[in-house]
Amino acid sequence: MQYMDNKLQGVNRNNSTDLPAKIKNRITVSIPRDTFSEVKYIEHLKFKVHIKNMYKDICNKINLQEQITPKLKFESLGAHAAGGFSNIDGKIYFDDNFLKQLEDSDIVFVIRHELEHVKQFHEILRLLGLKKFVKLMVSKNENCPEEKIVNSEKVNINYYKKVEQMLGKIDPNSPEGILAQKYIDAYKKYPDLMKLWQRTDICKVKKILIFIKELICNYKFNFLETSANKAAKNFLKTFKV
Repeated sequence: MQYMDNKLQGVNRNNSTDLPAKIKNRITVSIPRDTFSEVKYIEHLKFKVHIKNMYKDICNKINLQEQITPKLKFESLGAHAAGGFSNIDGKIYFDDNFLKQLEDSDIVFVIRHELEHVKQFHEILRLLGLKKFVKLMVSKNENCPEEKIVNSEKVNINYYKKVEQMLGKIDPNSPEGILAQKYIDAYKKYPDLMKLWQRTDICKVKKILIFIKELICNYKFNFLETSANKAAKNFLKTFKV
């Protein structure tokens, strides 16, 4: 469930600041290229640690138990995506190069947004049970039985078994059950924008047009997204970076 907020799409990922002429004239020491690269690499590692610490802190604050906290991975996502929760492998992915351009408050928003998606799919699992949950995950975009069998193996069964065991099932007629059903209905309409962006079978112009249409019609106002944004906004009101 990728996070693509409009305010983040204009971020310049190649941002650079020109130094004033007076300062430029006083710079006389040049750093060897390999040393400079090493320094940048170390700084980037420190940034990743910073993100991991923020992630852990937010998980604790929303009472997401450590045993069912999704593993955090860093990956270049493209398509102006800052992060995403994979409901198939039960992991959260962040584009660290993208996040480096953001303020800490925006990073907190992204993390909390993705963690709300985690909670949404936990609720769906608790309503459907593991077998029906897996079927829903693999049947959304697949048509032939052979592909369903292959893709069902990609679902992180061990992770979702643990979630079901720890959180238990919910009554379909309870407020939680009714909300979970709304999540299911929204998921059926939810577009896989990352998959769309990576398509190579259509020309770039057509892909962009389809992407924009899906973004506006089926993504931006999808209940999964609006709920995640609301949770992140409310969290920011009380969270101190």
